[in-house]
Amino acid sequence: IPTATKGEGSAYSTEIYQQEPTGTRKLVFTKTNVSELEPFFLPGTLVDACFRLDVYDYQQHAGIRLVAKKLLLHPSMPVPSAME
Repeated sequence: IPTATKGEGSAYSTEIYQQEPTGTRKLVFTKTNVSELEPFFLPGTLVDACFRLDVYDYQQHAGIRLVAKKLLLHPSMPVPSAME
């Protein structure tokens, strides 16, 4: 999951949402650490992804990269709450 620099810290540039019985909520993370994401990507978790194509031309190397813009998690079991 890509990160973006914000001020003195960084944040995930991909929006991550969790599907719950009462609706969908956006997950907000306090740091960009894989251990913070692990509880949300357990075996059996279904993920819907919205992708975008980023075109770039960096030092005469042109290309296209696929970037996950948004992830929607459908957990198979309850997971801990992320900080709102």
